[in-house]
Amino acid sequence: MPLKDLKPVSGETRGVILGGLLSLLLHLTAFIAIIAVGTAIDRNEGALLALPFLMSIGLSQWIYIGPFAWLLRRRRRTGMAKGLVISGGLLTFASTLCYGGMGLMSLQNASETRRIQQEERDHPHDYISAKGVITSVDGSHFEFRRDDGSVVSLRTFEGLDYVFLKRDGGYENRTRDILKPGVRVSVEYSQERGKPPDSASIVRVYEEGPP
Repeated sequence: MPLKDLKPVSGETRGVILGGLLSLLLHLTAFIAIIAVGTAIDRNEGALLALPFLMSIGLSQWIYIGPFAWLLRRRRRTGMAKGLVISGGLLTFASTLCYGGMGLMSLQNASETRRIQQEERDHPHDYISAKGVITSVDGSHFEFRRDDGSVVSLRTFEGLDYVFLKRDGGYENRTRDILKPGVRVSVEYSQERGKPPDSASIVRVYEEGPP
């Protein structure tokens, strides 16, 4: 049906509305029929056959919308035929917008992934987890002596996780005030290769040593 013929003329408004309602009924009938066929094939997972239908409904609907619209025109129910085709067209348009939006988001995510991968290739990092003892703390950094004897200085920042590990196996989330010289810690941090470490990602303080 040409697009110019879809414009309702005088007296067809009711038929167009009925055509839209008929499209909803046809969608529901097709959905139930597909579930019934799928269940007959596989009682446990046959209903999943409806998923491809729903995912492609913008196109698959025309398998039954088209013949019904043609039949209605043959029977001179032009208004209903127009309503049926208009409803189908709107659903196809909405489906296209949905998949277009999903495609655009996928492209953006892929671009961001490539950017991150390139960043990691240009600036490779090692992710380190080490245990040791706090040696000093100031307003924005702390130092701890690792068990291998090396001293690491790390920056602290708002949002850094501080976890107090209890002797009984429990734990509590704490604030930066838990960092004191002499306490034993387990620290996770990242370090760009060839450069000194910058900041910790999580600091765990053991319930042992001086308070």
